[in-house]
Amino acid sequence: MTKHSFIFIFSITVALFFWRSHAGKPMAVYLREMEKINVDATAEGFENTSALTENIVSGALNDYDSFNILTCIRQLGNRWFLVDCYHDQILYSDDPKTPVQEWRVMTRAITRGHTIDFDGEFYLADDTNNNRVLVFRETNEQFELNGQFSEIGILPHFVVYDERTERFFVLSSMTGELYVFANTRVLSNIRQNSSKNNMNSASFENIYASAGAEAGTQISDKEAHKIVLERILYIEELNGSYVRSFTIAGENVYFVSGNGNVILARLPEFSENGTLENLPDSTELEILERYPVSDDIAGMVQLEKIGDYFYITVSTNADFDQDYATILRTKDLNSLKDYHKNTSVLAVNEGESPVCEDIYSLFIGGGTPYYIGSADSHFYLTEHRLAGHALWQFDVQNDEITDIEAIQ
Repeated sequence: MTKHSFIFIFSITVALFFWRSHAGKPMAVYLREMEKINVDATAEGFENTSALTENIVSGALNDYDSFNILTCIRQLGNRWFLVDCYHDQILYSDDPKTPVQEWRVMTRAITRGHTIDFDGEFYLADDTNNNRVLVFRETNEQFELNGQFSEIGILPHFVVYDERTERFFVLSSMTGELYVFANTRVLSNIRQNSSKNNMNSASFENIYASAGAEAGTQISDKEAHKIVLERILYIEELNGSYVRSFTIAGENVYFVSGNGNVILARLPEFSENGTLENLPDSTELEILERYPVSDDIAGMVQLEKIGDYFYITVSTNADFDQDYATILRTKDLNSLKDYHKNTSVLAVNEGESPVCEDIYSLFIGGGTPYYIGSADSHFYLTEHRLAGHALWQFDVQNDEITDIEAIQ
């Protein structure tokens, strides 16, 4: 067993232990404000207590000569960001092909973080093993750790900013909870609609007061903006399953397999003024469809729709064995239940288009593919367990995969 495999299995075991005490209905948290960073290095419950005191660390050059499990690459604004998971750091650069030691450190105040995203003003990053979400802001070309949200489920694993709803969504990978965060800039007209939308007016008044805005006014000063926890959405049947990510597709959301199914659910409706209407603080999502998957690909990482195909990265089988890691693509998610290792193509009848394809050999194969996403007119794939290609760039034209290049 490799060192990384041991650490991975140990982390899941610990998470399952805490899940037993966390199981049941999600806690009722409603419009919770961002917390100041806990600078007590003796604080209990944190794996990397020294990092709690690290407010501004951005700008230093990366002093590692290689990456240690990249779990995310995103172009946010004019910069590129990498989450270097097992080095406990987030890096940034102007070019995804920047040599390893020329990337700069945004923060090391995380333990086994996985993703980061940006709404144009705030950056949110998951601090997975500390069950936190961190909030950053760029000030004078440095990234300031502006605040935190603690007790964000168990192993928060995936952060996405959704432009349609103007919300951050953060997945607690072990509890089936999807935390919804909002910028008070977006919520600045909620107060006048609080009765209509069943809002907790007192809580929102406190947010205005702490932001320095008088009651009844809109928050327009950029310095007064802040991030708040608006709602918790959840899928009860995922409580206790390890679900690594989700994909927002318009008004719906896909959750990759953690309990033997890819789940398609409907997001709550947002009102014309952008607020969530008539919802309690914790709301169960409506499941639209379940797509069973075989045990060989039960440990999925990411699902991305590219052209006519769903592209899916797989980290492990149902027993957390990384030898089953691969990349699949299919036009029909119903085909996933019939996939088995070493079956590269499944077709209904001879001569028909493949139902499900294993395409990992296009990227050499043999490692563990992880994050897949798009930016700057290209697609990107992170990978670990193999030296020499931690990050891939590729294109897709008319559903044909082209110009595959290992850039890190």
